[in-house]
Amino acid sequence: MNIVEKLGINNEVITIVGGGGKTSIMFKIASELKSQNKRVLVTTTTKMYYPTEGQCDQYFNFDDFDIKNIKCNIIVVCKEVLRQDKVLGLDVEQIKHLLDLNIFDACIIEGDGSRGISIKAPEEFEPVVPIFSKMVIGVIGADALYKEINDKNVFRVVKFCKVTGSNKGDLLDEKVVSKLINSDNGLFKETPSMARKIAVINKVDDEYKVDICKKIFSLTDCEFAISSIKNDLFEKWR
Repeated sequence: MNIVEKLGINNEVITIVGGGGKTSIMFKIASELKSQNKRVLVTTTTKMYYPTEGQCDQYFNFDDFDIKNIKCNIIVVCKEVLRQDKVLGLDVEQIKHLLDLNIFDACIIEGDGSRGISIKAPEEFEPVVPIFSKMVIGVIGADALYKEINDKNVFRVVKFCKVTGSNKGDLLDEKVVSKLINSDNGLFKETPSMARKIAVINKVDDEYKVDICKKIFSLTDCEFAISSIKNDLFEKWR
């Protein structure tokens, strides 16, 4: 798959936003960096699921973080554990503090939530993308393509319709999805002006979805890739 090589990821801060597999992509990148013997900080500016066994090497609450206790490569740091399966993210200032320790080679941040829904539009208060992010990866799940726009298939559906000029009941076709990607208030809202913007259509598990992605690709101009964790696929098209 080698996302790191294909996106040219080096020692930098990456924020991942959107829906449809953000967390899987985040930990896949972290694992690839670990294989290069790099130490990676993984965190969120919102809430995320507590990392499962195998996703990270060590977890710390921010107040308990101590350089002397770091023994591994993939380090997750969050504010606190909310319950068994959820953690609360860090403030941007706390992330900056950790990076200023100069002990991490790279940092990957989950910048918003989607409640497990594959496509969304951001609300006024999100995403939280640190200004020092050098790359923003916007993820959309291909399993949403050509489904009906409704509360089941789209997170923050009212905002989504406003951003894309669509209506409930319309289909999530290439025109609607490309508008989400291209809009200043869409997938890449709050992206720092100097950061790379990379749209990733995830869950591209068959040729039908590849064909739809080609149409979306033709209507956008940011960096663009398709992926499928299931098929061990990652192709960068632009």
